[in-house]
Amino acid sequence: MQGVRRYTYRGSSGKVNLALDAAPELACLPGTGRHLAGAISISPSVDYIERAYDDAKYGRFSRQPYIDVIIRR
Repeated sequence: MQGVRRYTYRGSSGKVNLALDAAPELACLPGTGRHLAGAISISPSVDYIERAYDDAKYGRFSRQPYIDVIIRR
């Protein structure tokens, strides 16, 4: 148990794996296609993502987290 308490790391994230019965439907681009492959970052702006990462960079939980979605088909 002491080894776990002494373990140091940089950054943090939470991860949830979901298995869906169909591809997600995006209101901005309905239907299936190439837009549903790869990674999608959900946030208001790139600056927002940078600020969310800054909290983790300095050892804090992000006060304004963002969502990264990876879709595999």
